[in-house]
Amino acid sequence: MAHNQRLSRIYASLIVSRHSAKALAIYREGRNAEQNYLVTYAVLSYYKIVELKHRGKSKARSWFETNYARLKDDRTLRTLNVMAEQSSA
Repeated sequence: MAHNQRLSRIYASLIVSRHSAKALAIYREGRNAEQNYLVTYAVLSYYKIVELKHRGKSKARSWFETNYARLKDDRTLRTLNVMAEQSSA
């Protein structure tokens, strides 16, 4: 079996649903944006993931309000804050 076929099978076994595949694709976009200092696009990508799980603006907002304390100490959020500060300087 070719290397690419094995990787495709492994990847396919990790994806449980289209929903999780979409979330993973959006996460990859967010990480790519974050690594290229596109802070606003990274934040939007991460927000889209939350919105996938918690349909509707009010439910997503409620999730952020409930989980903000845990998020504010996250490495990714700290990185985004530093990048935002550097881009505004």
